[in-house]
Amino acid sequence: MQGLLSWAAEVWALGTPSDSEVHAEMTARVATLSLTPATVPPAEAIERLGRAAAAVQPNNAEPAKDPAGDSES
Repeated sequence: MQGLLSWAAEVWALGTPSDSEVHAEMTARVATLSLTPATVPPAEAIERLGRAAAAVQPNNAEPAKDPAGDSES
C-alpha cells in the first residue's frame, strides 16, 4: 500500500516516576507533535539517551558494586 506510514515508539523514563506519570507526560508530549515528525536514526537516539542518563543523579543510591568482586585495582 503506497502512502501508508507505520511507526513504533518506545519510551524510556529516567528517574523514579510512576507509570501513570510517564504515561501522562508522554500523552501531553505526543499531543504537541506535528503530523510529520522528524525522524532520528537509532544510533543518534541512543547517544542522546546516554547523555541524558549520564546527567541523572540518583537520590540515596548505594554505590555501584564491582561485579567481579574486586573493588581495588
